[in-house]
Order: sequence, then C-alpha cells, then structure tokens
Amino acid sequence: MTQFQRPEDGAWDPHDPNVFYFVTTATMNNKSRLWKLTFKDVTQPELGGTIEMLLKGDEGQKMMDNLTVTPRGEILIQEDPGGNDHIAKVWRYTLADGRLEEVAQHDPRRFAPGGEKFLTKDEESSGIIDVSDILGEEGWYLLDVQAHFTHTDPELVEGGQLLAMYVPPAQGGAPQPQPGESAWRLTILHTNDTHAHLENGARLATLIKEERAKAENVLLLDAGDVFTGTLFFTQYEGLADLRFMDLLGYQAMTIGNHEFDKGPEGLAKFVKDAPFPVLSANIDFGEEPALGGLVETTIGESTIDELSANLGGKIYPAVVLDVNGEKVGLFGLTTPETAFISSPGEHIRFRDPVEAARETVAQLQAKGVQKIIALTHIGYAEDLKLAEAVPEIDVIVGGHSHTRLDEPVVIQHADGTQTVIVQAHEHRKYLGRLDVTFNAQGDVIDATGKLIPTSDKDADDNYTVAEDPEAKALIDELDGPIQALKQTVVGQTAVFLDGERDHVRAQETNLGNLIADGMLDFARSFVPEAQVAITNGGGIRSSIPAGEITLGQVLEVLPFGNVLVTLELSGEDLIAALENGVSAVEQKKGYFPHVAGLRYRYDSSKPAGQRIVGVEIKTENGYRPIDPKATYTVVTNKFMADGGDGYTMFKAAQDAGKMTNLFFPDYEVFVAFLEKIGTVGEAYAGVEGRIVDVAGQAGESEEALFERLESQVDQTDGITARVTVRPKAPYASKAAVIFELLRSVGGTPEPIAITALEKEGWSGTPETLYGRFNVTGSGYEVRVFILDGFSGSPDRAEKSLAEPLVLPVE
Repeated sequence: MTQFQRPEDGAWDPHDPNVFYFVTTATMNNKSRLWKLTFKDVTQPELGGTIEMLLKGDEGQKMMDNLTVTPRGEILIQEDPGGNDHIAKVWRYTLADGRLEEVAQHDPRRFAPGGEKFLTKDEESSGIIDVSDILGEEGWYLLDVQAHFTHTDPELVEGGQLLAMYVPPAQGGAPQPQPGESAWRLTILHTNDTHAHLENGARLATLIKEERAKAENVLLLDAGDVFTGTLFFTQYEGLADLRFMDLLGYQAMTIGNHEFDKGPEGLAKFVKDAPFPVLSANIDFGEEPALGGLVETTIGESTIDELSANLGGKIYPAVVLDVNGEKVGLFGLTTPETAFISSPGEHIRFRDPVEAARETVAQLQAKGVQKIIALTHIGYAEDLKLAEAVPEIDVIVGGHSHTRLDEPVVIQHADGTQTVIVQAHEHRKYLGRLDVTFNAQGDVIDATGKLIPTSDKDADDNYTVAEDPEAKALIDELDGPIQALKQTVVGQTAVFLDGERDHVRAQETNLGNLIADGMLDFARSFVPEAQVAITNGGGIRSSIPAGEITLGQVLEVLPFGNVLVTLELSGEDLIAALENGVSAVEQKKGYFPHVAGLRYRYDSSKPAGQRIVGVEIKTENGYRPIDPKATYTVVTNKFMADGGDGYTMFKAAQDAGKMTNLFFPDYEVFVAFLEKIGTVGEAYAGVEGRIVDVAGQAGESEEALFERLESQVDQTDGITARVTVRPKAPYASKAAVIFELLRSVGGTPEPIAITALEKEGWSGTPETLYGRFNVTGSGYEVRVFILDGFSGSPDRAEKSLAEPLVLPVE
C-alpha cells in the first residue's frame, strides 16, 4: 500500500530497462509529482528497488497525466486539469540537469473563460507518442488534443485534434542568458477590480508585507476599477481606497471605466491626492476642465524612493521607474467601452488600445527601456489580442473582466520571446504575485506566479491570514460612519431578492422586477402617462436577504446614484433598446434590460440585433402587442438616457428634446417604493415571465409551416375568436389550432378556458376556425396556437407550427 496521490501514466527508460518513470496527478490544489522507480533487477521484482522524487510539485506543473521518455534523455509530460481554470500544458523534464520547462500550452483564446474563441475550459492533451522514426527527425511527437465539448459534426463525440508536434533539443525555447550574462528578477504584486471592497483589506495588507519581504525587486500595481461597489465608495468616493493604497505603498495604477462613475470631477479628486502615478495611454483628455493641471502628455521618470514627489498626483501615459538600478517601463490602457458604460463627459475620448500601445512601447524603447509592463483595464480577451499584436510587451497586468488567472498565461511569439498575462479576479479576494526573470536584452526567460487568497479559512472557521494591525485601524476608522449608515432600516422583505451578478446580467430576477416596478410607480406620480420602465442589469450590484432592509443594503444594490428620467420613444425604438440589451447576454454584459410595464421574449441563438421575437405592453386589459409606430413614455436612469451601455436610441430621444428629468436618484426611489408597499412578499417570491429566452425551448420554430390570413374577435354572444389559416404547403401530419382564453388577474393574464380543433392532413387551401367561450365582461384576451398536436399548456408545447397570436378583447 502506498500513499501516492493518483498515480497516472508511466514509461520505461529506453536506455535502462530497470528504470521506470511515472507521475502522480493529485488535484489542482495538491502537488503533482514526477517519480523515478529503479528496480534492482526488473526480471526479479521481488528483490525490490528504490523510488526517487524528481519533481516536488511546486515547480509550476498541475495535474500531470500522460508521458513519454525520449532516447535523448527527456521526459515529455502532458497535463489534464480536469475542467479547472487552468490552461493545460506540455512540459519537458531534462534528466541530465533536472530542468523543467514548458514546451506547449493549449490556446488561451479557446480554453480560457473570456477568450476570443472560447470553446470549453475542460481541455487536455493525451497519448503523446515519439514518432521520430516515422517523420525522420528526432523531436517529433504525435498527440491527441481532447476538447470536452459537444461538437456539431454528428460523426464526432466531442471536439479535438490529432497533432504532430516538434520539440527542439533542450537548449531551445525562450531566450536564455548567454555565458557571462546576468539575469534580473522582478516581483510584481498586483490587484484589480477592487471596487471599494476594503473588508479584505487588512488581510491583503499582511500578504503584501509578507511577499514584499521575500523579494528584492518589487512593484505593487493595480489594474483599475478602484471606484464603485460598496458603501466605502458611497461615503468617500474613492478616497478611502486611496488612503489604503497609500498605506501599502502602491507604485502605479491604471484608470478603469468605473473611475469615471462620478464624472471627471470624481477622478480629479482621486488623482489629486494619489501618491503614485495614474496611467492611461489611450485616453485623450482634451480640454476637460476638471482635470486641468493633472494630465501629463509625456513619459514620467523616477526612482521608487522618490515616486510620490516626482510622479504623484498626476495622470501619465507611461512612466519609467528605476528599480534598484534597472529601468522598468509601465503604461496604462483603459477600455474604450468607458465612453458608454460610465460618465467621462463630453471632452474625453478613448483611442484604440492596440494603436496606443504600439506608440507608447516605441516611445519607451526610444528611452532605452527594454522591460515593459502594460497595466491594462480592457479585459482578458483583449489582453490576449494585445499580447499577439504588440509582442514587445513583456508583462500584461490586466483587469476589467474580473478574471481569475490562478497562474500566468504565457503567449509565445515567433521570435522566441514571450508575453506574460496575469489577472487577480476581484474585490481584493486575492493578491497576485508574479516573479518574472529577464535576460540582458530585456526578454522574459522565466515566469512563475500565483494568486494568494486573502479570505481562506481553516477547519475551525478562522481566517488563515491575520489582519495587519495598521491597516485594520485605518479601515475601522473609515468604517465608523458607514456602520451608522448601514443601520437605518428602510423596509422589510419576506423573500430573498436576487441581485447576483451572473443573474441580473442574463435573466429576469425578482429584484430587477422590484426595482423596475418602483421606477415606474414613482414616474407616474410626476408623469401619469408613463407606461414602461427599463433599467440595466449592470446597475444592480448586490442581493438582499430576507428580513429587514437597511439603507446600507439599498446603497450596495444601487451604488451609482443615477437620477431617473422619462423619455418619449417610439415602439420601434423600444424594440431596438431591447435588442441592444440582449445583444451580449452570453457575455453577461451590464446592458441586460430589466423591465416593468412590458414583457418580452428573445432568442439568444439568433444573431445580435435579430433576437427579440415578441414584445407586449401592459394595459388595463392585460398585455397587448407593441405598436412599432406608437409613442410610449419610458422611465429609465440618466446613465442609460445618456447613451450608456449602448442605448443610443435613448440619447437620440434626449437630444431631440424628448426627455424629462425627474431629478431623484434611483436608491431614493427604491426606498420610497419599499415604504409604499410595506413588506416585500408573495408578489415577488419568484419571477413572472416578463423576460423569456426561447432559444431551445418549445413554441418556436425557425420557419413557420402555417400562416394566418385573417383573425377577429366577436362579443355579440360571449366571446368568439375567428382565425383563418392555411399551411404554406400541403401538410399531411397532424396539427391542432388551439384557442386559449385568459383573464387579467392582478395585472397578469391567467388561463381560464381552452378549446381546439385537431386533425390530420391539411390541404393548401385556407380554413376558418372558431373558438367560442360563454363569458362576458372585460379584461380578457384570446391566444391562438398552431401546434403539432393538442396541448393543455400550449405556451410550453414541444413543437409550434406558427408564431402564437394574441387577440385582445375590448
């Protein structure tokens, strides 16, 4: 019995029949090791032998699987990360000197979440075989790439490739120091997308001090979005985080899109007090008056010790820092999306990040800088593109996509150089550490890194990282006013209100409905004709548990303080707005529209811009199909009215003088609605079906097989619905025309009766059918379905032969 953690593949040494090499896979969080088993005599295994550990498991490899031993004294080892967030690699272990190096990795664009061509994160390479004899040159191998996702080709079980890979002799790979040359190692500690989450700050401070003490050359950097997200920002507008960053000695940060959430004026307050340079090379600040005197257009230079005096309180495109005698260039990039997802004002413009990066890198190189770090807030997918487009960048410290890269992603370039990409998730949950080694030419020759969690707990539920006393004292001081703010009770809820990020950006939630209902109710007190409310999912930042609702919780849900406005929009523009809102639902962008006063259906399998398949406006008599030519009064927030999140049709209405500013911030409106309705209860226990994605669901067909020629409702004697239909071509199979009567109950149509005609074999001639209901009164509607058979729940039937029809009853 052994204690090995999951022994996997093994292979015999081609030069010594008594030697067998094997790996233990372990798990992603345990140590995957390489072992050498030497028999005294393999023909007599009972004589025993020895086992030697060749790799301890902390050299960078994860979950090693298949391997092969080559005649030239190398072991090639493949990884199988088992669906974890890790790009599977192929490693080479050289028996002569015990050196481990990466020789290949799967394409991050396809296997890293957020990648440009993402397929799955469950990938591995398998079955590596030496085929040098077949291909005629030592170093050729055959391997199978397994991409565990369902393939569209019916002949394939799942995705994958069969590859031939050439691995040059061990002296190949990344540039190595030449004889007599010295290598230089830099440690980068990094954070991103912290969003005013200081609750983890004291433990983060402990980690920073510990990691800084272990290294000689250290930079502490942040990749943007310090602003917005908790009451620390609501109370201090970024200045609390700035005091914290000053305490820890950050050397630079880039500008994230949320740094403009309080307009240029809010950014100016932050920059003015910053003891470090704030970077962005692709923002043209123009004549923005709020930032006058704070923007430098040339590259700043300083030693680390004199950083605050030389570069603090200013925005630079790039800086050159003297780190113990070595020049390191840093420049920043900000997502161009900022122009419509935040509030940068009318004077500020955003250039293409790649174009700006090329220009800035050239300027740094002209100053003799060879080690170049891009501090980016453009998202991981864009970082991958940037690394390919500007190979002169050595390191990319990224943000914006909130990506958790448990280890560095290395992009290999054709000239043998490489670019290293890191990102540390969000909210100070991790401290990122990257150790990167440069040769004399400034090329990266080695890179290792990790994310160190700030909030892990042991078996006794105690944090494994202690709080730094100095940082804790600062945070406690800042937290005082916030605690008083949090304690004000403004409402009650009997149900959990769902504001989870992945939900509010992709589906209807009860909290989204509650917020939109409150907006519409409030707007009607000023503009009685208001019919519809729309708010963006990206503006909903937190959930609310059942129980008392405090002002603090409300401000966490709605931290931006956006004022409400009404707009006069055509039905056509309203449909276009919904199309924009669902255009990136797969990426869970903040555009996703939560609504009141209407309901809509969309098909996420269709191309963006062609997804909305039905919109109905809520009236006194239930929901009615939207009229593209009619005008509707819509309440939304000012951010969206300004064209934020791509709602350009809202901005056009504002520019045309069709906007009324209500001047009340969204969180005050929400509080007022909570007070009005009392306890949030059964009405919001679930969702209503205001928003439905019909992709892959019943009731939709790519092409209708039947068409409706005429429809009418007669109320002379009860309610009689008449519809004339015909198949587009003779239809030999069974089809049913179903009439469903609904009545509005509490504003929601509820089915109360159903009748149908079902028959097999339909000619191509029109047929008129009737659905009769012995009822009187108002608030009714009739829905007509054409299905492949009768169903008591026609809206959930397996196959629809035509789009459903709604017939209002006057």
